[in-house]
Amino acid sequence: MVSSLGEMTGYINKKKIFSCTAGVRIVTNKNGQLIEVIGIDEISHSIVLKWNKETYNASIIPNCCYRLSNKNALEQYKTVEFT
Repeated sequence: MVSSLGEMTGYINKKKIFSCTAGVRIVTNKNGQLIEVIGIDEISHSIVLKWNKETYNASIIPNCCYRLSNKNALEQYKTVEFT
């Protein structure tokens, strides 16, 4: 993972897998398939995620988990409480 100027980029074996606005957590499997995007900050973030030659724009709420929907967009599917 490389981070600079409010953006992060994820790599597997030196191959770029994604780039995304900072303030969220990106979870992939070992092959780089997107599993979920998680809001990790205390405030919402409008993000731009570039993955698999597609660009996704979304507003990510704190402690919420998002995954790709059948409509090829990020959709919220669960909320996790602060502990």
